Amino acid sequence: MKHTDEPGSLEPPDRLLDPGLQLERTALAWRRTALALVVGSVVAARILPEIGGPWTLLPASIGIAVALVLLVVTHRRYHRNQVRLVGSESHPVLDGGGLQAIAATFVLCSGIICLVVTLFLA
Repeated sequence: MKHTDEPGSLEPPDRLLDPGLQLERTALAWRRTALALVVGSVVAARILPEIGGPWTLLPASIGIAVALVLLVVTHRRYHRNQVRLVGSESHPVLDGGGLQAIAATFVLCSGIICLVVTLFLA
């Protein structure tokens, strides 16, 4: 019996994944994350110097740089996995959690810096 995409089919599908859709959703989520990081950094650049002085522009500048790195790494990862998925390899190679760790660490450190500046320098 040949596989069809109908529910109740007994044989496994020829392809386990629909090429591109999962990767596209993940890439879009990372783009939204980078955009949110840029917006938060711009808001911090506008508000924090009034509270804590010009040195507080450093976290905002680093936030914009991290957002750019996230965009570049996500773009490369999307294309690399898309080639692997559509190509001869059966499954994309999953990357480690480095990208998530970098983003989470930066957001945590930025939040702590903003909290310290707000509480002790205001």
